[in-house]
Amino acid sequence: MQSTLFHIYYRLVDRPFARVVVFAIVAYRRWISPRKGFKCAQAAMTQGESCSDVGLRAFSSAGTVLEAVQIVQDQRRKCRDSFVKYRGLKGDAVKLLAVAPILADGDTIIKCC
Repeated sequence: MQSTLFHIYYRLVDRPFARVVVFAIVAYRRWISPRKGFKCAQAAMTQGESCSDVGLRAFSSAGTVLEAVQIVQDQRRKCRDSFVKYRGLKGDAVKLLAVAPILADGDTIIKCC
């Protein structure tokens, strides 16, 4: 009985919600991200996946939305830590936003989390 309820929840609530989130991430990457002028600190520091890359992958392939949310929260924590490490400061958001550095490719890193 319990697995049947989970299956119904998964098909009617979990996956449709995940599709909405994936659509929102794709829209953000298409229309907002190119115009904002800065990039994810984690991606800039490690040359790895950005927060939106991780979110897209998580909500597209994670077992449930709750698992995807945990993956995204972990990424945001890494991004915040990368930003603080990059700036050499301990989280003073006002100073950080006032002196956002320009990267070699012309983008700036701004705290994303």
